[in-house]
Amino acid sequence: MAALLGGPATLGVAALLGYARAVLSAPTRDAVAGWRTFAVGGVLAVWFVVFLLLSTGDLVRYWTDGGTVAPEYVALTAAWVVGAGLLGVILWNARRTARYLSESYRAGEWPRPVRLLRWLFRL
Repeated sequence: MAALLGGPATLGVAALLGYARAVLSAPTRDAVAGWRTFAVGGVLAVWFVVFLLLSTGDLVRYWTDGGTVAPEYVALTAAWVVGAGLLGVILWNARRTARYLSESYRAGEWPRPVRLLRWLFRL
């Protein structure tokens, strides 16, 4: 689990989130940037789900065991909470990203994946 929390992973996640935020905040709409942002969100969502699934069992065993406090498990718990929060933020902004993609194309000229996103998110 420590490898998942390491510096390169943290910097990578921060860079991907920064990119997505910059694209979604831009006043212009670019379909390529929208698809990249959608892919970034998908990669981050998978990353956080894998991390949460791998670490949940250890954390539940640690916190219900009644042993001594171990700093690495406290750090892992904090990372778990942050990961769950960031996964929530990604899922919360999925609609915003779908809207960005929808606005990147002319009305009625949406490709099939965009039409599917419009239907899923009721845009």
